[in-house]
Amino acid sequence: MRNFLNELDRINELEHRLTEALHIDRVIITPTEGTLMVKKLGFAAAKLLQELLEPDSVVAISGGSTTEEMPVLPFNPIVVPARGGVGEVVEYQANVIASVLAERLRGTYKMLHLPDGLSQDSLHMLMTCEPQIKEIGDLISRTDVLLFGIGTAMRMADQRHIADDVRKQLVDNHAVGEALGQYCDIDGKLIYSTNNIGLSLPDVAKIPNVIAVAGGQDKSSAIIGVMRACQKGILIIDEQAAEGMRQLLQISAL
Repeated sequence: MRNFLNELDRINELEHRLTEALHIDRVIITPTEGTLMVKKLGFAAAKLLQELLEPDSVVAISGGSTTEEMPVLPFNPIVVPARGGVGEVVEYQANVIASVLAERLRGTYKMLHLPDGLSQDSLHMLMTCEPQIKEIGDLISRTDVLLFGIGTAMRMADQRHIADDVRKQLVDNHAVGEALGQYCDIDGKLIYSTNNIGLSLPDVAKIPNVIAVAGGQDKSSAIIGVMRACQKGILIIDEQAAEGMRQLLQISAL
């Protein structure tokens, strides 16, 4: 019991120090526990989402596995993907996860099928001429709770088949993290953004409740960069990611 309490105190202190270092609202650290890491992250995200949801909330969600532990609850939200997408694995998952989450919360959902990389003129035309896309865009702009994942910059560039000249831009400018179609360096400076309808990192400032979820020590720098770009929100990470971040942020060992 003494060892357990000491470990709990250490985790609580690290959560506090990371919260202060990143200037965000809160950090929650879950056990890594090998193959159970994603389930632990998902359970923590689901529990937090339960606390934040109100009836008829608009929930925007990006790709990930955080809905696996969500129980059936009658919150009746409207669930939307945080960004449009088609053909790319991560964005496709956002549409599917929106439908799964809506079912478990006894709500409704909308899907947004748009590829990343459309020109601004094309996006403006779609928003103007397609009532369904405009309706979903308006819903996304009313988001009450945003739940999103964080990826490493080059892995996400690979998944989105980013052009070679853009990849060079990411490498030359030391991009480390990606979230909501935007790539940033470890200081939170935005390096590149994909054109799309939906939410981006600067939009986080106007969303009442923001939850970011990521796990693994290999994502440590990506998490730091993205959360510095957000400058708010609740971050859910595992112990390995937390330890990697502690070292990068030069927080003394606990």
